[in-house]
Amino acid sequence: MPPMSYFVRTLLIVLSVSASAAASGDPTCKYVDEYFPDCLDFLVGNYFIPPQECCRSVGALNYMANHLMGPRVICQCIEAMVTGAKPPLMASRIEALPKYCVTHLSFPISSSMDCSRGDEFTFCVDVYQQFADCMDFLGGVAPKPPTACCNNLLSLNDLAKQNQFGPELLCQCIEDIAYVTDTPYIPARIDNLRRKCQVHLSFPISNAMNCST
Repeated sequence: MPPMSYFVRTLLIVLSVSASAAASGDPTCKYVDEYFPDCLDFLVGNYFIPPQECCRSVGALNYMANHLMGPRVICQCIEAMVTGAKPPLMASRIEALPKYCVTHLSFPISSSMDCSRGDEFTFCVDVYQQFADCMDFLGGVAPKPPTACCNNLLSLNDLAKQNQFGPELLCQCIEDIAYVTDTPYIPARIDNLRRKCQVHLSFPISNAMNCST
């Protein structure tokens, strides 16, 4: 998990970008240009593994993709940065990046820069809005889940069943929340969540965030 200082830094960045975007009405690539280069040496094949700074930057970009700029805008910013650059991004390194960083990508990257995949990642926006009501209980802050949490779990179950990206993507969205807020889920609270809300979960939640189960 990233240190709390990194979480605070990320929030400050998000707030400042949000203020800038609100003032101008236009998306900005400023912070994508700041963060994405941390991963370029790995993505073009210069490094065998991504540096720690790259993995931290992926976390910040994931947050901005889902809460601020949107995945398509981030993809377009990356496209503007790497178009015509030599050496080009390697498809195998793009695939390996989330595995090395033990996370997922909330924005598309490809050697051909297919930013149309951005619609797939906007799925997380709905997940964040609905799952946020459960965070205090799962993190041990609240003694019981609020009614809004239990109601939203039913909606999230529907998303898991109906959306083409399924429960695994929903789980990955929830993983993003825990990563950025540095809030580990208490295993006993996960079990209690099902019982107290009297609902079966159609998507996995775990402290280790094994989204393949």
